[in-house]
Amino acid sequence: MTKKTIIKIHQAFYGEKNRSHGCLLSTTEDVELNAFLTGFTDRPSSLPAGIVMQPYYSAIAYGNYYVFTLTFPDNTAQRAGMVFT
Repeated sequence: MTKKTIIKIHQAFYGEKNRSHGCLLSTTEDVELNAFLTGFTDRPSSLPAGIVMQPYYSAIAYGNYYVFTLTFPDNTAQRAGMVFT
């Protein structure tokens, strides 16, 4: 008998939450993964003067998960420089 591998796909949205970066919605209840993703999906640092942030892809293996993200600048956020992932 052949063992079948099941791939489960989750989806999450991270962005402005209470004037900070946080999880807006997630299909996984893995507390450690969600805590990791809060930092991973945030903008890495301040941008140098004159640089305009463009959308970017990121990927990482985390535990038993493969994480793929697309991050955009959030021009509707209450604070400047926020992102939506």
